[in-house]
Amino acid sequence: MQNEVASDEQRQSRSPLPLVQPRTNVIDTSVIDRIVPYFDMAIGLCLLLGFFTPVAALAAAGFLGSVFLSQYPPASGPGSTYYQLIECMACLVLAGTGAGRLAGLDYFLHLIVRKTWGSTAPPA
Repeated sequence: MQNEVASDEQRQSRSPLPLVQPRTNVIDTSVIDRIVPYFDMAIGLCLLLGFFTPVAALAAAGFLGSVFLSQYPPASGPGSTYYQLIECMACLVLAGTGAGRLAGLDYFLHLIVRKTWGSTAPPA
């Protein structure tokens, strides 16, 4: 299709450009567009339930940071990415403060870990 734009003179001087169909790679935007909603739901549920909170918060921060950087420089108005940047920073705070140890499902995981491995530690 693109090669048909050339004039007869241009076609004779050079060979046609080898053009490939878009979206022929294993991972492209159509594949990623199908994965992102499931990723968002899984990370959101982990954060809501307090399940693997630091890991989920780091994954969310990485994703939100990539959204912010993909639309750099930041613009004000409807296309602003400041909201994603603020959420990214909040997720980094969650990951860095050990959130989930006092409430949520991580509390029970920490209880199991303390009972299993806590008794083998030598007294201080």
